[in-house]
Amino acid sequence: MFASGNVEGGPDSTVGPLPVVSADQINAPSLLKLIQAFRWFTEHGGRFDTKWENLASRVVPPTEVPFHPYLTAPYLTALTLMMIGHHDEMEHCNPTAQRAVFERIAAPKELFEIDGGHFGPLW
Repeated sequence: MFASGNVEGGPDSTVGPLPVVSADQINAPSLLKLIQAFRWFTEHGGRFDTKWENLASRVVPPTEVPFHPYLTAPYLTALTLMMIGHHDEMEHCNPTAQRAVFERIAAPKELFEIDGGHFGPLW
C-alpha cells in the first residue's frame, strides 16, 4: 500500500474534513487539540498570503499491522533530518520512541535535539 502510494480510505478509515485547530472543542472539535497547536497555526498559518486552510482529513487505511513510523523507518531512502523536542507535548511524539525510529532509518540522516516542545523549532 505504501509502496504504491495509495493511502485512500473509506468512510470507516477517514476522519474529517474537520478544522485542524479550534478554539471551541465542544462545538467545533478539531484534529489537533493542544493549545500550542492552536497558537502556532493561527499565528503563523493565519498570516497574510500563507494560503493555509484550517481544514483537513485524516485517513488511516486498514492494514494488516497498524501504521507506525518504527515499522516504516528502514524503508526511507531520502536524506533525513529529524528534530526532536525534549519536552514534546504532542501525542505519539515521545522523544524515546522518536530516537528509536531515527536509529532504524537506513538513509543518510542527522538528528537535531532541542530543549522545547513540538512547536519549538518553529518559534
